[in-house]
Amino acid sequence: MHRIGIDFAVWEKVLKVVLFCGGFGLRFREYQQSLPKPLMLIGERPILWHIMKYYAHYGHTDFILCLGWKAQTIKDYFLKSNGKAGYALL
Repeated sequence: MHRIGIDFAVWEKVLKVVLFCGGFGLRFREYQQSLPKPLMLIGERPILWHIMKYYAHYGHTDFILCLGWKAQTIKDYFLKSNGKAGYALL
């Protein structure tokens, strides 16, 4: 097996997590019409927060959110809580 010269410590520092957050959430519309699907609550936090927390547990804290419907609502939520969460939204 041929090993390529990759310094994985450096690789992890530049690695970004891309999350696709588009869609209308039509199946959830009867439960929650005003919020986009990524902000649908599980407990006290949105599902997107839980997904980001999972990645952050493994050291991935730079996120690129590909936003669609109600993008500004999602941006507003995470920009308000960005300092508390310790995530970098790019």
